Amino acid sequence: MEYTKKQIIDLFGQYRNSDFLKNVFHLVSGTTIAQLIPILLQPVLRRLYTPADFGAFAIYFNVMSVLAVVLTLRYEQAIVISENDVEAANVISLAGIFALALSSFFAIVLFVFFNKVQVFLNFPLTHIFWLYFLPLSAFLFSIYETLNYWLIRKKAFKSSALNKISRRSVEGGIQAFFGFKHNVFGLFIGDICGNLVNVISAVFQIKRKNFTMAKVSKSKMTAVLKRYSHFPKYNLIPTLLNAASLAIPLLLINKLFDPVQVGYIDLSRQVLAVPLALISITIGQVLLQRLAQKRNDKLSILFDLKSLFLGLAITAVFEIIIILFFGEFLFGIVFGKSWIISGSYSKILVFSYSVKFVMTTLSIAFIALEKIKLIAIWQVSYFCAILLLFFVRNISVVQFLVLYVIIELVSYSIYFGLLVNTVKKYEKGLLELNQDN
Repeated sequence: MEYTKKQIIDLFGQYRNSDFLKNVFHLVSGTTIAQLIPILLQPVLRRLYTPADFGAFAIYFNVMSVLAVVLTLRYEQAIVISENDVEAANVISLAGIFALALSSFFAIVLFVFFNKVQVFLNFPLTHIFWLYFLPLSAFLFSIYETLNYWLIRKKAFKSSALNKISRRSVEGGIQAFFGFKHNVFGLFIGDICGNLVNVISAVFQIKRKNFTMAKVSKSKMTAVLKRYSHFPKYNLIPTLLNAASLAIPLLLINKLFDPVQVGYIDLSRQVLAVPLALISITIGQVLLQRLAQKRNDKLSILFDLKSLFLGLAITAVFEIIIILFFGEFLFGIVFGKSWIISGSYSKILVFSYSVKFVMTTLSIAFIALEKIKLIAIWQVSYFCAILLLFFVRNISVVQFLVLYVIIELVSYSIYFGLLVNTVKKYEKGLLELNQDN
């Protein structure tokens, strides 16, 4: 996609006073503040906890993320596109019931097969107590995500941003407190408390935005269960595989090498992925609401996607340049000399995370256009590509990361091609519809 100077000026001129930019500003500003809290705390936390502590937490967090994907069966994604508030409220209730039931099921399985789970994950014995809290963490995380979709539906982007700030403040404060007390459990305790505060805050926020259980019933939940059955049918397994694809590299590094290397790579992911990913997801949430509305009104979405692509691409290139030229220096200065190796790893991983930063946002178009099957096909293919890493033997960490990045770049290039083709078909359909009218 190439733009002339005049086109770029027109893009920014048309968006300057738009609701889209205002909504993005509210979410991004809140997300930026929320993300600044853990980022500013990282130089302190990285000196209070060891790479092994962070390695164990990275394994814990990634397994929790995989579980959280399953709990609601992806019904929460139907909240924004529901035809009315009554239907959306029943979707929330349905997702909550699934989350409670499945998290309880996973808790029982974990209790029965605890030793086997620990061996399979190669989870450090010094941190083994953390594993018991995996189902609770996943439950809290999935419930918040579900409630947050109601706020997106109501365009309550300030409220969503406030929740992020509350969560990060509590999480960072508790992690720092336990760190100064030399308690290695502080990392996961802070995460659980942050998620709990997030849920409590979201409950109050959705009530202020007219959420009520008054019209929730078994019959209506059964109706939305069937109406949006294509979400679990076509999106659950692929999304689960996608989440597993993100966790597999770290789990393999833990098995092939040790938790210390996982700790180093975890810091690289924190710096590269977390800030940009949260901003990407935040913009994507606003985009989902906007694109879903435009689709319902039979309007073009091409301008929105082109404009966003331009801004995301510029941001991604900027990140790549900084990491390539100053990565090791910045990691050493900010986090301490013992973390310089994370800067070296980041110079490899930055290409992967920059591409994902762009595509994570733009991929919202698939959901808005209800092209769930297409996402499913790609995610299964992506998972199969990641599985190739299981055949890797007798290589260094750097060689492992290079192979991983190559797989990522090839996979997301294909994803981008699918997105372009999908949008072209939608725009062509609109053009034909307008001509008929």
